[in-house]
Amino acid sequence: MYTQFNKFRVGVFTFLTMLLMVSCSKDDINEEELNLTEDATEVNAKAHGLKTPASVMYIEVNDNAMENAAAYTLPNGKPMIDIAVIFAANVNYKNASRTHVLSMNENVKRVLRNKNTTIKPLQRKGIKVLLSILGNHQAVGIANFPSRNMARKFARQVANVVRNNGLDGVDLDDEFAKYGTIGGRPAINSRSFIWLLQELRAAMPSNKIITYYRIGESTSQMTSGGKRAGQFLDYAFQPFYGSYTNISVPGLGKGKLAAAAVDVTRTAASTARSFAQRTKNDRYGAFVMYNLDGVNRESYLNGISQGLYGKKTKLTGTLKN
Repeated sequence: MYTQFNKFRVGVFTFLTMLLMVSCSKDDINEEELNLTEDATEVNAKAHGLKTPASVMYIEVNDNAMENAAAYTLPNGKPMIDIAVIFAANVNYKNASRTHVLSMNENVKRVLRNKNTTIKPLQRKGIKVLLSILGNHQAVGIANFPSRNMARKFARQVANVVRNNGLDGVDLDDEFAKYGTIGGRPAINSRSFIWLLQELRAAMPSNKIITYYRIGESTSQMTSGGKRAGQFLDYAFQPFYGSYTNISVPGLGKGKLAAAAVDVTRTAASTARSFAQRTKNDRYGAFVMYNLDGVNRESYLNGISQGLYGKKTKLTGTLKN
């Protein structure tokens, strides 16, 4: 929640908010649309209302429906899934201004435009909805902001979309950037990732979640200027589906990490159950899943929830293809 403002600041906030509201139908969000910032502090899973370990589901919205994340529940009526990630918006490059820009394809835009049916019903059940930010083969991403000012401008674009669409935060994914493949694009540098994390925390309210899909060039940028990536992250995830791998992120303990990652359409159910039990036994704080579709996955998710929580998962909602 935003902190309390005095009467003058409330008036300024209201005025600026009216100016800053924009449609999400644009491919490139104007980097100047958000100029309000707020300090943030780390909050734990309990403060976010998440289970321990938190169950995380990436949903490929080019093919699948976000609504399916709310269809599976535990015996207490709470959702099996804690965090549903919209996969994915992109980091593109605007040649005219030589800046990174946030871009969204039609399927991501559709989810955001229809948030009353795609996002809010999940949130009402207690599921946090994040937007994944992903490279897009344009030689730019989270690892090559040439200056802190450039990182700040991009962070404000992201924060604007989070705020205007009532999202609970963002996930950062350094795949598919293809750094160095296009002439004239910024070079990778050792400070880019920390800059972005700092600016995202400054641009978003303190209750917003930032997660990190631990892959790509940014994995070598997790410390800079005396700052550690974990100071600004809520969770970081092992990125290779079908595997269980111990990972480290400076500043994050096991309670904020996921060693397990499964594709619910490809990873064997027995493997997923085993990974879930290992996650619990090893005291990791999250379990990552990908590719929830419109097929009944009750049995598969039940195996995971039994390992994570000792509780059954039931299909209680209507699936959407």
